[in-house]
Amino acid sequence: MDSEYPSGSAPVPMATYGRNRPDAQDDRGPDPHPLTARQSEVVVLAAQGLSNKQIARRLEITEGTVKIHLHKVYGRLSVPNRTALVGLMTKSGRRLVESR
Repeated sequence: MDSEYPSGSAPVPMATYGRNRPDAQDDRGPDPHPLTARQSEVVVLAAQGLSNKQIARRLEITEGTVKIHLHKVYGRLSVPNRTALVGLMTKSGRRLVESR
């Protein structure tokens, strides 16, 4: 028998809740805080001029993790690099991180 599923198995339905449903309407508008708390911490320290190594030491994470956070931030905010990120923070007036 030629089936697209291994013998004895059947397709498992995928749960679709909330925003993951294709027909779901999101009336909340744009996310006012598009970054995670940790990404926000990394962005604030990068904007203060700290190097990746200094950020890693301050947050007690690896330098590689700092790079990953920054890469994801660049993607979420559509900026190519750290300089553009800092420029976006200062020029646009968008509140990218929560003040404490």
